[in-house]
Formats: sequence, structure tokens, C-alpha cells
Amino acid sequence: MGKAMHAGRAKRWSKLAAVPVGVLASGAMVLGATHATVTASTWNEGNTIASGKWSKAEVNSNKADQAFINVSALEPGQSGSAVVEYTFASDIGGVEGQEGMLMLKDMTAKDAGGNPVGNVKDSDLAQYLKLQFTIKNLSTGKVDDTGINSVARLAQEGEGEDASVQLWRKLLDEDKTKNKYEVTVQWTLDANAPVKAQKSTVGFSLGATVDDLKG
Repeated sequence: MGKAMHAGRAKRWSKLAAVPVGVLASGAMVLGATHATVTASTWNEGNTIASGKWSKAEVNSNKADQAFINVSALEPGQSGSAVVEYTFASDIGGVEGQEGMLMLKDMTAKDAGGNPVGNVKDSDLAQYLKLQFTIKNLSTGKVDDTGINSVARLAQEGEGEDASVQLWRKLLDEDKTKNKYEVTVQWTLDANAPVKAQKSTVGFSLGATVDDLKG
């Protein structure tokens, strides 16, 4: 697996296919997949996960070019997941010396009153909300994962000049058909999350980008 949890700047940082995203939790989940093609980079922006009154939750399926995560009313002990696919290097001349990367950035947090939390890692919800990213090569079936990390820890890793977290990176295959990946995002709110984390929200952008090592 490529190096995970390392904040760094991708050399190609242009936005393509910006996708607004929300997040909501539920008992009966119906989740689909958003498909994104990566040249320089592509982002699924504005993902949000909100805790509720800790009663019944709801999860909506995603649609193409729309939010692939839409979670609210997340209760302690609840988990959920959503899937997005990234195809690297489909429109560029060659892939030699290039790496595909999965990145996290634009992390935000709001308290129960809807007020922005200055530092995400200090958010009551961020400290108890855990994320895991599983990356599966759809050609070879090989699976990597980032391990389980709190949003607070990810936010701390993302502090710095470009405020981004490098979750995963992999040298692209010369056979472009082998550069398609399915990314599963799984979230869990700790069973011991305190009441003060209720009705709080965290947000983030998930994206894929290509880094040209020869550049």
C-alpha cells in the first residue's frame, strides 16, 4: 500500500468534476456509486456527516454528479458506508512515472448551534467520528485500506500550508485498464460519544489526483 496519512501537496491541483456532497446516517441503507474520471485531479466536495437527536436516522442513495454521501442524525454506535470509483490516467498520453493519490481536504466542523468550530480537531463530533477508506483495484482485486482514524486526527494531519491529507498513493500501471479503483468510505460514531456531540456536523472533500514524479 502506498504511504498513508501524510499531508502533502499534489503537483497537479486543478479541479475537475467538483461534486457537492452531504452526509446522513440510517438503519436501512441504499447506497450507489459516483463515477469520476481522473486526468489531473477530481474532487467530491462538501461531504458532511451530522449527528442528530440520536433517534431514527436516514440514508439516501446517491446519483451521478451529485453527493455520494448524504448522512444526518447519526447516533452513537452507528456505522455506514458509501462508494465512489476513480479511474486514473484515462485521458493522458502515458502513465510512466505517475502515481495516483487519494486525498482529503477542506475539513470543517460546526457545533450544535450551527456555528463553525475554528479548529476541526477540537470539534466534539470530530473526536468521536471515525473514518476508514478502502481502495480496491477493480482489475486485480487487490485491496488497500487507510486504517481507522478519527476525523480529529485526520484534521490534525491536514494542518499546514495546503491543509490536505494524503490517504493513499500508488504507482499507476502502464496498462491503463488497470487504473480503475473503487473507494469505500466507512464512518462510525463511537458508542461512547457524549451528548454534547449531538446535532454537530463535520465536512470534508474527498478527491483523486495524479502526481507526475518526473515533473
